[in-house]
Amino acid sequence: MRQWVYAGADALEAASHIIPLWKDSVIITQEIQSFSPETEKERQWREAVIQVNALLMTYADTVERVRNGVATNLKG
Repeated sequence: MRQWVYAGADALEAASHIIPLWKDSVIITQEIQSFSPETEKERQWREAVIQVNALLMTYADTVERVRNGVATNLKG
């Protein structure tokens, strides 16, 4: 996703074409911590990750967040 942002592409638009192809897949993504990136591109990347993760959740049957080895069911 970072390469899409740095190339000036709309990451959400790009992901929306790919996500339906991942049916019956396990997807592991990055969780964005509450930090303030130093550069504009890093801020754009952070927002893209948040948006694409939200889009992934709409397609997913189940969603779990694992933090420090502890799973929390968010959906399904």
